[in-house]
Amino acid sequence: MDFSLAAAFGGIVAVLGILQFAVAWLLGGTDLAFGFLTDRQARENFVDASRPLVWHFGVWASIVILPYVIYRMIGVCEASGLWWRPQAIFLAAAAAAIASIVMFGSYLGAKYPEGHVVDGWFSLPALLLFAQMLLALTVCFLFFLGTPQGILTPGLMWGMVGLLSIYLLLGTHLALDAVAWWMFPDYFRPWYAGGNPLENAAGLAVWLGGTAAMAAATMARFPPWQ
Repeated sequence: MDFSLAAAFGGIVAVLGILQFAVAWLLGGTDLAFGFLTDRQARENFVDASRPLVWHFGVWASIVILPYVIYRMIGVCEASGLWWRPQAIFLAAAAAAIASIVMFGSYLGAKYPEGHVVDGWFSLPALLLFAQMLLALTVCFLFFLGTPQGILTPGLMWGMVGLLSIYLLLGTHLALDAVAWWMFPDYFRPWYAGGNPLENAAGLAVWLGGTAAMAAATMARFPPWQ
């Protein structure tokens, strides 16, 4: 069987997602809360609410959605034989690094220990997530902005926009916030750390801004008015 670069990179992204879950599970179990504390330990540290690992939809999305997206994005170049230019790869990697550093830097400002930061520094699952995001963002920037003309189709690009929009909706906790706040408040509110999703300004900005940017790049390549 021939080696597939697309399958290899998709597999790497999947393994990084699985490792995040496995390491977090080993450190904190199913009751993962802030700083890999159980719910009881969190309350003893004056943290009133938690977000257990099994309810972290972003972890599941990084295992199920993201590897497929990366596989399809690299696969379109692999199938055509037309690849991204080295200059584009360098610029995409630099932009991905800056975006990842900014995002992860915000975690260090958390008021309480949490899953990404323990004892003032990044946890091992967070470092695995950083590696995954750096790789995924690099490929996404290349796909939307640097893919050679003629090998993409509107269906493929809009499909990637849709899947990544769902990924952002899950990863920013907006989806879980909606479930907890509007659908099953009696179950979630006594222990869940999230609130009204419409008040999650950072999450909304990432979800709507990211989706709008991808949609704009798609429409620039395939104008809907033509």
